Amino acid sequence: PGGTRSRSGSLEGNLKLGLLSTAIGAQREHYRKGKDEKIVIVPLILGYHFVLEAKALIHQYLKGHGKEKYAKIDQEKYGIMKIFQYIWKFFAKSSEIYLNFGEPIDVLGNKVNNQGKSFDKNGKAIDISTYFSNNGEITVDIQRENEYTKNLSNHIKESYFKENIILSSHLVAFAAFNIIRAQNETLDLFGVLRLPTDEYRVSIEKFKAAIEDVKVHLHKMEENGELILSENIDDTAEDLIQDGIDKLGLYHTNSPLKFTAKDKQYLGSESWPILYYYHNRIAGYGLETAVDWKKYAFEVH
Repeated sequence: PGGTRSRSGSLEGNLKLGLLSTAIGAQREHYRKGKDEKIVIVPLILGYHFVLEAKALIHQYLKGHGKEKYAKIDQEKYGIMKIFQYIWKFFAKSSEIYLNFGEPIDVLGNKVNNQGKSFDKNGKAIDISTYFSNNGEITVDIQRENEYTKNLSNHIKESYFKENIILSSHLVAFAAFNIIRAQNETLDLFGVLRLPTDEYRVSIEKFKAAIEDVKVHLHKMEENGELILSENIDDTAEDLIQDGIDKLGLYHTNSPLKFTAKDKQYLGSESWPILYYYHNRIAGYGLETAVDWKKYAFEVH
């Protein structure tokens, strides 16, 4: 129902209501023709570590939202070694994709059981055909169905957040970008994205502490049913960071997050915009303000 890819990298927030409304109209037509068939919506969340077109997508997003603030930020240089590195990664590495099905709902956003019965938020069984009738007769009411469509859209978006699987790559990108942003709080987003990447690095010990800090909040949120954590989120911070970095920069010629020294004691980025893209997968949960990011600041050198 999103109708397109997410250019910002965040969870879909603007569903195509025209497309979604066809489900409402189809359900009404079933009832109008005397059919008791129920149309069921099953939200599907796709979880993945990387997107091949991440650079192009995030620049499309920034250009559309930044307008006069947008400039050609972070142009990658494709030397012969970069091309060979890309080809090697493409054939030598792989990454998993997660598919998570949300709870089925009817076209009004009510939960549906295995028998197809609808239940309101209080757990009471309801007959949704009455929502399409006027004086006992099934009628067409475009204004009414527009409201139903908006309501259904909201329920689907809520499901996207609840069923979102947080991966190691999402977590390391989210932590790293929030650290650099908090460290430069006087700059707007576009100012942060223009910072020279080669001048910033963060020690692995600081970053491990930041990851542990975020994990505490993530576990609480999972307990409250607000999201789902992937199985390796409970790995040690060191293993989690390694896995996240490996998966995050799988096919990008400019790594959004990488070790900057052979001894793996420091982390840095070769692309703030791509790091921002992957960071956005966990945006909107309130974690931006739940952690004191300033105490994990990057070193400027």
